[in-house]
Amino acid sequence: MTLGRNWRDPRTWAWARMAWAYGFTLVGATVTARTAAMIWTLVSAANPPRVPTVKVDTAQSFPLGQ
Repeated sequence: MTLGRNWRDPRTWAWARMAWAYGFTLVGATVTARTAAMIWTLVSAANPPRVPTVKVDTAQSFPLGQ
């Protein structure tokens, strides 16, 4: 990226070129993040987490005469 005649003067920088570059990068990152979130949502909706069931053993045995 050429900065124009004087690189110390921001008024001579190629702001339009930099805006296009960062704009495309921002769009690409946003599309990637949204696609990943959509896939994650679809996969998690297809396999809902199972709620663990608690089994409580309430039976007791009392042997006679020991």
